[in-house]
Amino acid sequence: MKNGRTLWMLGLTVLWCLSSLAPAGAQGVSVIKPQELRDMGIFDLGFRLVSFSEDGKTLICTEKARFGEKKEGITYKLWVFRLGSNGALTGQKAIPLKIPAALQTTLTPDESKAVILTDSGATYLIVDLNTGATEPLMTHQKGRPGFRGFPAILWVEDDHLLTTGYFYDEQDFAANDTIATIDLKKRGLEAFKPGPNVAAIHSEAGHVQFGSWTGVNRGFIGVNLASGGQALKFWKNGQGIKELDRTGKMFSSLWAAGNRAVACVQRDDGTSEAVVYDAQQDKKWVLGSGNRPYGYSFLSKDGSTAVVCHLYVDNSKMHVYYAKEEEGFQLKPVEGLQGVTLGTLRLAPSGKRLAHFSLDGLTIAELP
Repeated sequence: MKNGRTLWMLGLTVLWCLSSLAPAGAQGVSVIKPQELRDMGIFDLGFRLVSFSEDGKTLICTEKARFGEKKEGITYKLWVFRLGSNGALTGQKAIPLKIPAALQTTLTPDESKAVILTDSGATYLIVDLNTGATEPLMTHQKGRPGFRGFPAILWVEDDHLLTTGYFYDEQDFAANDTIATIDLKKRGLEAFKPGPNVAAIHSEAGHVQFGSWTGVNRGFIGVNLASGGQALKFWKNGQGIKELDRTGKMFSSLWAAGNRAVACVQRDDGTSEAVVYDAQQDKKWVLGSGNRPYGYSFLSKDGSTAVVCHLYVDNSKMHVYYAKEEEGFQLKPVEGLQGVTLGTLRLAPSGKRLAHFSLDGLTIAELP
């Protein structure tokens, strides 16, 4: 997920917001039509965007295998797309996989490999993007201690590969939930370094409903309030927990990076806002406010570029917007992604490239 990012939430809730939009800057758009995807062997059902490389020149995706492939033992494929200028496709390949499921997938910090969390969180599989070779990083073995990813979250932060989950002993008794740092030079239990006690942090925060960890030392937490509504809080190791915002209604679509997060907030009066929070500086920017649905938000690695959407459930359409800190976080339309069919999105860590996949194909949009 959170890349797969850091996000863990109890579902995506559509909120209602409306904003005035500034004119868009120059952008480039590349579209791969459904028939072109089918010619590559890609079909709509079971195809999922995963994540971009830092520079946006590589996009990885997963796809469930089709019947003929399953007869050969192949259950999933990891697609690697190479992109050139303006997001144009320069090459692609599919790596066949024999795994129960692709619960979460992310690139390694050096971006030469991908790590897939599978087998109900019991197995971490390394996939070499160049050779297609696979190697288990961690797998459950009866009578031996190990680590299980739960919930299924795997992401890169501060150049470290992180995962949520718990250690277990020889009898499969679980320890407290934690955020572990993975050492890709090691294998098995030795590859996982324990982090904070997540249960203790949650206990201090309150009735936790959602959250997004942005490292072993910090994270954003949403809690239900006894009086009704929700509060968004920020935890930092050594500094404790502080409240950033609260509402008599609810938050949704939280996406965080470092000390910043973007979320949609339904206010007490029925209006909704799309907001970027800076927990370190105690600042926030309201990107938009009103009565139309906002959702599906993203944030670049440095927190300077946000992406949010207007979602029109009645006609299955979406309008995608971006906002940059250097421009005062003014919402601007993403060229090529206005009134498009509802689909999935992924933002490159640099905030320079955005992918949209739907029944209408795969679109790669450049952001200024």
